[in-house]
Amino acid sequence: MELTVSQALKKGIAAHKAGMVQEADRYYTAVLKAQPRHPEANHNLGILAVGIGKLQEALPFLKTALEVNPDKEQFWISYIDALTKLNRLEEATGVIAKAKSKGISAENFHKVSVKLAEANTSKPSDGVVDKSQLKFLGSLKLAQAIKLAKNKAKNGANEEAEKIYREILKKFPKNKKAINGIKVLTKNSFVKKSKLQKLDQVQRQMLINFHEKGQFKLLLTSATNLLLEFPSSSELYNFIGAANKGLGELESSIIAYNKAVALKPDYADAYYNRGIALEQKGQLKEAINSYKKAIENRADYPKAFWNLSGTAEQITEAKNWIEKCLLVDPEYEQAKLTLCALDYYLGDKSGFKSLMNSSYKDHPYVRSFAWVFNLPTLPELHFHRWALFDRIVEISKKDRPFYEFGVWRGESFKYLIKTFKTGYGFDTFEGLPEAWHNESAGTYSSDGNIPKIKGGEFIVGKFEDTLPGFFEEPRPKASIINLDADLYSSTICALNYAASVIDQHTILIFDEFLINENWELDEYRALNEFCEKNKYEYEVIAVSFFSKQVAVKIQGI
Repeated sequence: MELTVSQALKKGIAAHKAGMVQEADRYYTAVLKAQPRHPEANHNLGILAVGIGKLQEALPFLKTALEVNPDKEQFWISYIDALTKLNRLEEATGVIAKAKSKGISAENFHKVSVKLAEANTSKPSDGVVDKSQLKFLGSLKLAQAIKLAKNKAKNGANEEAEKIYREILKKFPKNKKAINGIKVLTKNSFVKKSKLQKLDQVQRQMLINFHEKGQFKLLLTSATNLLLEFPSSSELYNFIGAANKGLGELESSIIAYNKAVALKPDYADAYYNRGIALEQKGQLKEAINSYKKAIENRADYPKAFWNLSGTAEQITEAKNWIEKCLLVDPEYEQAKLTLCALDYYLGDKSGFKSLMNSSYKDHPYVRSFAWVFNLPTLPELHFHRWALFDRIVEISKKDRPFYEFGVWRGESFKYLIKTFKTGYGFDTFEGLPEAWHNESAGTYSSDGNIPKIKGGEFIVGKFEDTLPGFFEEPRPKASIINLDADLYSSTICALNYAASVIDQHTILIFDEFLINENWELDEYRALNEFCEKNKYEYEVIAVSFFSKQVAVKIQGI
């Protein structure tokens, strides 16, 4: 659905506030395609450019915004600040004069002030801060200059405040307010620095880029190094949590998120991210509480409502959270589509039929739903991996071991070993052996660290190298085979060599079977080729549209 100009602007502002620069840029650019001189979109694109250090590129946007709406005070301030950062001080001074003619107070030009003060050194007249000495103040009196310095200190711009005080003291050496102002700044400098300093946009964008590219080691190193400069940055701890989560270090991730919310108790994003890490660790109750804390601090947080639907135990519970998600954001695609699937399970097929007759017909979600709904028997529906595991464990043969292909950090293995006591895990522990869709080779590496789990035997190496030798010897039949190798090539290799431990009682769980953009080319393809080659059929027992899992039993063995 194409967005209106106002909708695109609103989404751009929301993304901008969340620090998602690329997404904000996309929405603002969409606005300008429709309305090239839209003042807010031009201004906000200019601010984005300033934030990532592209000052020269920012000026045309900021200037256009000002030309279209010269009555907007912030447009003047932003344009003057950009000119100042480019050291175009004379031009900035001229724009300030125009701003004053519009009734804009000179006290608003915080960032331009100090540079202009440093650039001019002639003497003022007694009792008044002269334009030639502190041109940024225009004709402000001494009291107004003191007030400006106080405002800067109050907003955390301590260095700028101190410079103004010292400029004042050069001409009025006994001014008590300036003397006391410097004393207060000196006394509180360390505390204020640690509390008020924040990442600049260039630093923030660097960390965002590492995260978006899946470069979690670089993200962790960079964020940790920045902590030396910003020791009390809740934002940095949030990045550190994200890096550790991406590396599979869930305990470390949760610790970092805990630190982020301790420093900033209203940090909704950190609560949300902590919820994901807790859920991945199987701590459902704690994850639910964390998602709810995110919503407490940001009532219009659709992602948190959506993730709560993935912690549900019943269809009606999941539907309730999805409906709340859609109240906040009626266009939340995952929620809109999944709601139709839940209604189908509840007996109302109209929504799904509408999807099949719409442009969504080829959407990976809808293709996944269609495959499930066309099965001979509608399988059980679960909402998180641990619920599906619990159900499959319940109906499995518990006197047998389980096999897992793709172990990574061993969270699933730890969960299953509690029931089966014996398990065999196969992994290189060096990540994906080849690129997989948007994931590069080496993703999901545990840096060669093999989990130490009582009852677990781990066979290290590529499947094609280790499985032939392992399965040459007689092996016990499998209770469960958990296939978490993602790739078609790895999955078909595992199935072919593990055929000797599969019988009519073995349950296969595929971890990335559905929902992904090209899901039919991965584990789905491997399962169907395996069965076709051996003239088997399979029965689908359970699915999860949220965790993308599918559990099957092989028939005809």
